[in-house]
Parts: sequence; C-alpha cells; structure tokens
Amino acid sequence: MNATKQQTSSAEKPTLTGWLLFLLGMSFFLSAIPSLRPSLLGLSLHPYLGVLALLSCVVLFTRAPHKVSHSLGGWGGIFVVALLLSYLANGDLTGSLRDISKWLIMLATFSFVAIGVRNSADLRWGVIGLIFGVTLIGLRAMIIYQANPTVYLSPMPGIGSRNNYSLWAIAPFGLALWSYTQPFTSKRKRFFLLFCMFFMAVPLAMSLSRASVALLVLNAVLVFAIRRSLRMVMLITIVVLVAISVTEFFDFGIRIQERMNTLREGGTGSDHLRREIIEQGISIFIDNPIFGVSVHKLGGLLGRAVRGGGGLSSHNLFVDLLAGTGLLGFLSFMMCSLKLFGRWVKSRKAVISAWKDHAGYMPVLLPLIAIQGLTSNEVIFCPAIMMGLGLCFSAANHAISQETSEYQTERGYSPMKAEQVNPELVANVLR
Repeated sequence: MNATKQQTSSAEKPTLTGWLLFLLGMSFFLSAIPSLRPSLLGLSLHPYLGVLALLSCVVLFTRAPHKVSHSLGGWGGIFVVALLLSYLANGDLTGSLRDISKWLIMLATFSFVAIGVRNSADLRWGVIGLIFGVTLIGLRAMIIYQANPTVYLSPMPGIGSRNNYSLWAIAPFGLALWSYTQPFTSKRKRFFLLFCMFFMAVPLAMSLSRASVALLVLNAVLVFAIRRSLRMVMLITIVVLVAISVTEFFDFGIRIQERMNTLREGGTGSDHLRREIIEQGISIFIDNPIFGVSVHKLGGLLGRAVRGGGGLSSHNLFVDLLAGTGLLGFLSFMMCSLKLFGRWVKSRKAVISAWKDHAGYMPVLLPLIAIQGLTSNEVIFCPAIMMGLGLCFSAANHAISQETSEYQTERGYSPMKAEQVNPELVANVLR
C-alpha cells in the first residue's frame, strides 16, 4: 500500500506532455480569433497547431514511463489510403491536398493527445485545458455580442455558421458535466466546472440553433443516465441562470419566440433542402459504391443535382463518407469508431481508478458525434472533439493496461479487485 501511495503522489504531478495538453486546450481560444488564423494553400492555420507540433516532438523524442498501446488496429492508416484511392480513381489529385491535410491534422491531434497522456495528472490537466479554452470562446462571444448585438450570437466569427460552437462544446461540456457528477470532485473544482458550463451553455442557447440546444440537452441526459447522479441542485440553478441571462440580461426572449413560431409553422427552407441533399447523396453513392466521387467533387455534383448548378455542402458527415469516399472510406472509418468503442468495453473490467472513470465518457461522446454528423460534415474536423476523443481513448487504454502483469510490475504493485480498493486512495486520485 505504501508503494501505491507513492505512485499516486507522483502521478499527481503532470509531466511535460501534461502541461502541453493543457496549453493545447487553452490555445483553442486563440483559434476563435480570425486575425490569428493565417491562410496557407486554402487551409486556415489555427494557433493550436503550433502547440500540437511541440507536443508531437516531445511525444516522439521522449520515452513514456509505461508502455501503453494506443493502436486503432491500423484502421486509421487504411482510411487515409482509402481517401487517396478515392482521389486517384476520380482523377482529382488537385483537390486532394486540402482534404487530405485536414484529415491528417485531425488524426495527428487525436493520436498525439492520446499518446501524450502519461499519468493521471496529464489526463486531468488536459481535460481542464480543453474545458477552459472552449469556455473562453463563449465568454468572449458574449462580451462581443453585448457591445454589438446582432440577430444571433456568433461565438466563432469568421469560422463558419453559428452552429460551429456546438461542435467545439460537445466534448468539453460533457467532460465538465462528467467530472461534476463524480462524487469525489472537490467543491472548488465543482464551482469551476459550473462556471465553465454556464459560459458554454449561454452562447449555445443564443445561437438559435435547434441542433445545438438539442445536443446540449442530450449530452446532459446521457451523462446523468450513466452516472445515476443526484447532484442536480446546482445544475438546475445553472439552467435557471442561463434562461434568465438569455431572456433578460441579453433581451433575447423575443428572438427565441420568433424562432419557435417558425418551427411550429412548418420549419425552415433548410430542412427541406437537407432531406433532398441526403437523397441525392445516396443516389451518388449507389452509382459510385467503391471509391465514391471524391469529397472535393461531391459539392459540385450535389449543387447540380439539387440546384441545377454551383457548389453545395452536404452538411452531413455520412453523406460525405459514403458518396465522397465510397465503401472503402466509409467502412474503414466505421472500424475506427468500433475500435474506440471496443477499448471502452474492455476498460470496464479494469479496477476502479481515475483512468476507468474518465474512459466512461466514451459511450456518451461517440453517439453525440454520430448524431451531430447527421447535420454537419465538419464535426470530425473540430480539434476540440478530436482532443476529447484522444483523452477518453487514452484513459481507456491506461485502464486496460493496469490489468496486465507487465504494467503492474512496472508500477510496483499487484492488481486489486474493486471491492479491495481503499476509498480514501480513490478520492485522492480523482480529486
């Protein structure tokens, strides 16, 4: 037990990669400022890429104290090959550079975040950085809106539609709620998490986006369903404060009512357009089932099929994968998702630890990404989502590694069954 306590004490100190993970999450705030995103070859160079490059160098040139597998079984590489084959088959190499670069950057974000988590403190500080970085985006947006009110609040001006903040907030909001409902979370940390959830929820409500609000509510419902937590008094208080802030402080009640009236009268034109895009996308896939038509060409084909000309985004990740990359790309992508889910399933057998707890958010995050993918083809290109996935994936892998004899030998203690765990020790780790 003394050896265990010493290991716990040392684990509370983050390594260099832990601090870089914290900075990576915080740097997402800078990505919300258009003037800090120079363009190169059609790509926006987000400020977080500099921190990611530094993290990758540290990960590649330093040795982790414990050998933990972070493999997706090679399916990530197979998916990249499928993308290349799709472009080659359609003679679209000129359009491939931008799309391939985006996929590779997201794969690197996921991979280096997962590998960069080397102890429980690294995981904790990575989660805090992600939560607070995205919170600052919402806080900044509220300040800008108050100075210059517009039709709706745009948390990330210059990046895209008002719906984009919902992509960035999925993982940090859920992880904040997940940590809040942990019974061993300290009062000070719980207050910090409530602060962050408030400043993420208000911008989402003021975006007047049905999908954003619905996803926020679903996120909370799934967390509470898994946690079975009764710590809801403060959360109900936050919901009330969000409602008061949106309707009174920002005088947004009339606009919300107008939006609800529009929905009751039959929805918007975009609702009908989305259905037609999905139908045309499936038709394109049926005609090109193996390699697709390449994601770069898909927009033009959809534009001609739906509008008679011009480009048109699918606003649907699965349409992009099916019609753009064909079965090769779609199936390899789905295998990556199954590998992620499978690691969580395997981690459920691990002993009680901070690793197992944080891995438990995986079955919430994956369905949320899938649901958001039905209305957005940019969901997988959101670095906040990829960082959240990487953190959960790494937690699952560390939890699994605790069960191996090799890992237990390196740690200097033998496996403990759940009923043998010291509650005080668990509280110290999770705090």
